[in-house]
Amino acid sequence: MDCGLYQGERTWRRLNWQALPVNPNSISDVVLTHAHLDHCGHLPALVREGFTGPTWCTQITAALAAIVLRDSAYLQEEDAENARLWGFSKHDPPRPLYNAADAEKAITSFRPLDYHQRCALQSGAYLSFSRAGHILRPDHDRCRHGPVLR
Repeated sequence: MDCGLYQGERTWRRLNWQALPVNPNSISDVVLTHAHLDHCGHLPALVREGFTGPTWCTQITAALAAIVLRDSAYLQEEDAENARLWGFSKHDPPRPLYNAADAEKAITSFRPLDYHQRCALQSGAYLSFSRAGHILRPDHDRCRHGPVLR
């Protein structure tokens, strides 16, 4: 469940570069609870490392996570380029944790579900999403008027 990016102090951010404790191609499903970066931001790296299964989420999470992952990839690439230009990386050349192509590949793994739609995972567990109110979401009937708190 979730595949987030560590953020904040350097000590935490370095954890993003550590090898996972399991082989990514041994993971059958990923479930995204919502689109915050600390819940979806490591998915492009997981996919690049070999995860090929579905990423289950709600339709609004799929839409928002696509924006978040594209932005994160841009920032990862920009940080690597700045490190190259200013010489503040021990790597030559500096590399991003993931790039735009990795983000796009991760986005194609999204399998959106409606709220309360029951789905069987490959592990034999069942999944069903319900609204938790943790993230703003557009009201589908009034999307042009902006987000609505629920």
